Parts: sequence; C-alpha cells; structure tokens
Amino acid sequence: MASGSTLSVSGGYTMTTVVAGDVIDDADYDNMKNNVYRQLSTPADHTLGTYTASSIYGYDQSIGSLDAAAGELIRASSTDNGYKNLQDEIQAVGTFLGLSLNSSSTSDEVAGGSITASDWSNLMTDVKTCFDSRLSVPSGSLTSQSFTSSSRTAAWGSSSTPQVTHEFSTTFASEAHCRAFFNAGGEINLTASRSGGTSGSSAGTIGSQNSNWTSLLSAIGTLTFNLNNVVSSGSTGTSAGKGFYELTTGYVQMYIKYGSSSYASNYYQLHAKVNSTTNPTVITFKVTLRDDHALGDGIGADGVDGNADDTTGYVDSVDGTVSSTITTKRANNGIALAQPTAGAISNL
Repeated sequence: MASGSTLSVSGGYTMTTVVAGDVIDDADYDNMKNNVYRQLSTPADHTLGTYTASSIYGYDQSIGSLDAAAGELIRASSTDNGYKNLQDEIQAVGTFLGLSLNSSSTSDEVAGGSITASDWSNLMTDVKTCFDSRLSVPSGSLTSQSFTSSSRTAAWGSSSTPQVTHEFSTTFASEAHCRAFFNAGGEINLTASRSGGTSGSSAGTIGSQNSNWTSLLSAIGTLTFNLNNVVSSGSTGTSAGKGFYELTTGYVQMYIKYGSSSYASNYYQLHAKVNSTTNPTVITFKVTLRDDHALGDGIGADGVDGNADDTTGYVDSVDGTVSSTITTKRANNGIALAQPTAGAISNL
C-alpha cells in the first residue's frame, strides 16, 4: 500500500502518494480511477435548491471500466487496470480544463516500460488538480450557438399593455444531460434590445421613453445564467446570485435592472424555474419588460412624474422594435455535450 502523503479531494476519493519501495495496492489505483470516473461520468444526484460545490460533479461522458482487483497487474493499456487508459482520461480532462499536467502524465506509458513512484504520484496530483478544477471550465472549451429569440414591433407600455414577456423552455435529453450541461461550463445567455421607432429626448415624449429603454437594455449587455449565478456583462442591475442549482419548481427572480431618472420604475426582469428539483430535465425562463412609468400617464412638460400636467397632451408608450435573443454555450473540446432544445411559450 502507498505510504506517501495524503491527497484529500473535496467531493472525491482520498489518495495517497507513492514512495519508492511501496507495493501498489488495488485501492491505490482504484482511488485515482474513482476520482476520474466521478468527474467524467454520471452527474451527482444533488437536489436543487442549494449550491454545494463539493456535492456537484459529473460530465455524463462514456468511459471504459478501469477497475483493478487485488492480485492483478497494472498494464500499460487495458480496459481494466490500464495505466495508459487512465493517462488518456486525465489528459482529456486536463485539455478540457486548460490545465498544465506533469510531463510524466502526458507521456503515454507503453508495454515493457517502468512506472516510477514519482510517475505514479504525479498522476495522482494531476487527478486531484483536475477534480478540484472540475467546475472551472475555460471559455475556449465552450461552443456558442443560437437558441431562440422573440421580437415585437407593436407599441407597448401603455396602461393597456404595461409589460411584454418572452417565456421559453429549455429541454434536456435527460436529468444527467441537464446536470452535466452546467457542470461542464454550459451557459444560457440572454440579451435584449430596442431600436427604431420615435426619436427625440423632450420630457414626456415617446422618444424620451424609447431612449431610456434603449439605454437600459444596452447597459445590461449579456446576461449569463450558469450553474450557480446570473451575471451581467455590463456589471449592472441586481442579480440574485443564483443559478441552475438554486432553482425550484416555482419561478425565482434571477435578475432585475431598472431604468433611470423619471423612468426609474421601468425594469427588465428575469425569472427561472425547473420542472423537478430531483429529476430536472426542463428549465423555463421568463423575460419581462415592464413599463411602470406612471402606467401610461406620461411625465408631462415639467418632467416630473405624478404632477397635474402628466395626462395633458403626452403619451407614454414604447415603439420601434424590441427583441429578446437567447444563445447557449456548451462543452465541446474533447468533452462534449449536446445543446438543449428550445420551446416557445409566449413571445414579446
């Protein structure tokens, strides 16, 4: 049995490094294998509602059986107890995560070769590094794809239509696919914009209202929904600091951004929910653009909301084209996962 230092792996299997002269136990090999298997294969069945990193793993990839049994030889290449097979798996993970591995881990073992105590310990260290970094996937290992969109050209924002919504479903092939999509760095990215329509900046005009909505949506930039957060590329608005693993079966507000000045009651809002916290396969998103600015009364010539002139000769609405566009990012660098399927529920 290995007698070196202990390598603790949060959420994984503890390993022990090898010292020259040690006799390698089947458990020494299998603890390495188990960490690799845990990272690559079936995702942990963690109940949604809270995010606990140590309980989250699994990329839903197919890998061969790598078990070793007492008395078996560790072979250079074999479906079972193959050292090179284990090297291949950790090399793939290292590439996916953008990590630099020890040279002995990236130099494939061949039949007749010797595996030193240092080689063995280096591979263990790399297994630990990869497992500890499993939820930190670099952008270069992700592929961006179009997903769904909705646009509207009819005016809105009046008292009869104070808000418009874009609601859509995101359906995964299985629970494992859903969890692995986010475990392996997957994202749902949302943008919104307003263009065209009435121009102008005078207080109480449609042009002024349009301008403020254009600025509000532009400031948000891209909203990124991932495994544990929603982040605005414009570093603005208020995020709930929650992502996939904090979802429940009822809508949760994930993000909100308000307008400015006289239009500070207008807002862009994102809600999300999941069909099941134990067997999630469908995430539903709802984008809401709400024009609460005097509920259609206007702000009047004095530019102050709520004064007596608000309803005289001024119209409060939004025109032009407003759009909501969704893209995804999915793992696609050796470790690959399919894009989910979009479904329209309501359009702007």
